[in-house]
Amino acid sequence: MVDGWPKCMPKKPSCHGVHCKPGTLCQVVNGWPKCVPTHKPVCWASGHPHYHTFDGHSYDFHGTCSYTVVKTCSHKPKLPAFHIIAKSQKRGNTRVSFVSQVTVKVYHYNITMVKYEHG
Repeated sequence: MVDGWPKCMPKKPSCHGVHCKPGTLCQVVNGWPKCVPTHKPVCWASGHPHYHTFDGHSYDFHGTCSYTVVKTCSHKPKLPAFHIIAKSQKRGNTRVSFVSQVTVKVYHYNITMVKYEHG
């Protein structure tokens, strides 16, 4: 086994004898055993802008910029190109800001959600 890939393949692909590192498990993918993550990654932005990344790290940005939360980097047939942007705004205090707007760009649409706006 080298990086989750077997050195030799039996006639019928299986995960028998495959050892994966912690946080992954063996699955047969496209006819080959492969070590894949056991959880689906999640990212988010909220509040006084707290950002949580796919790899589990957390960051706080207190500026008034727009931040890319997530964006596709390459073309995948089963995944549409998309871009999610969070915009921060000051909250009366120059040291504190909050996520005031989120824009989702997908399928040639821009969908913007603005704090305190309804409809």
